[in-house]
Amino acid sequence: MKIVYCVDQLYHTGGIEKMVVQKANWLSRRDDFEVFIIASSALQNPFFPLSSKVQFINLDIPYYSDIRLPRFFRLIWAFLLRDRHRKKLRITLNNISPDVVIVTDRASMLFVSIMSLSSRPLRVFEMHLSRDYYVKTYHSCTKKALARLGRVRENISFHGYDRIVVLSEEESQKYDTDNPKIRIIPNFVYDNLPKASSLDSKVVITGGRLVKEKGFSSMVSAFRRVSAVFPDWQLHIYGEGPEKETLFSLIAELGLEGKVCLKGLVNDFPSMMRGASVFCITSISEAFSLVTLEAISAGLPVVAFDIEGGLRDMVKDGINGFLVPYNNEFLLAEKLIFLLGDSECRLLMGQQSRRIAEQFTADKIMPQWIELFYERATDQCRSIDI
Repeated sequence: MKIVYCVDQLYHTGGIEKMVVQKANWLSRRDDFEVFIIASSALQNPFFPLSSKVQFINLDIPYYSDIRLPRFFRLIWAFLLRDRHRKKLRITLNNISPDVVIVTDRASMLFVSIMSLSSRPLRVFEMHLSRDYYVKTYHSCTKKALARLGRVRENISFHGYDRIVVLSEEESQKYDTDNPKIRIIPNFVYDNLPKASSLDSKVVITGGRLVKEKGFSSMVSAFRRVSAVFPDWQLHIYGEGPEKETLFSLIAELGLEGKVCLKGLVNDFPSMMRGASVFCITSISEAFSLVTLEAISAGLPVVAFDIEGGLRDMVKDGINGFLVPYNNEFLLAEKLIFLLGDSECRLLMGQQSRRIAEQFTADKIMPQWIELFYERATDQCRSIDI
């Protein structure tokens, strides 16, 4: 069986990129699957190690090229790029003749939904972002309106797909729950859980792209109160992004130099987890946070803002961590202070984190994908709206 993943790129260090690589690598170990990844704009090689058995194809569409043009000509240029993308993607897919096409990026979403493919593959759209991500993260009225228009485009595109995969039960509620196209398949980590953290270091850890949506500024602000009570503890933030200088300035403004450390990118972030004692996440929106899943796999208790999505599947309030109301920096600091001051509670919550993480290993999640690959959509399924 030929499986094709359509992505925009794989050189970023986000959860989408990591999960596509992990799934492709896992499938490529089986003799009954031939796995391809088609990237529209691969400016660099994949960041995460990709098996030599996975065939990586770069369409080389210069979406991210730095071309300075007046707005009108930028619109023409964007149209030409999309047309080139559509044509090259169609030719490539027809040359492969896939049995299953899995789309993860918005640029390919509409193309694949209406594309004529000779092999008549099962078409799957995998939704990695929360469905209301852009509405929540955009601040201007214009951008919010565009985000809602994007939702309309999604609804139109979904007609051309046989299955829509979302990452959590809460995310599925944002769609027509009676629709037989919907499947819930969460992210996964590892074939077996790694060694757990000893939880004896004085480090709170977090990670992700340094962007506003991740809420790192709120975390740093909350840590000022934590540091006043536990001055020997540190907050380590891993990742790169446009908010890096803003965070440096905030750390200096709050006098947290040496207390809050921006650690940059590392190739093996999960190993950094095993050297920490508490994980913290303050995102505005997460469909199913892979970094949180890696944290509980390492046996870390979690303190997080309580947001919709898959986070509640991984963090049970009072069991393996604490969920506090979104943007409540005071309560975030209070829960961190409680955990930092109670090593026995950290150990008990860490053990519960490991038990929860056992539900999300590759051997439990990937068989759900195998089952989906062998499903065939009926005409009735195609005709139902989302």
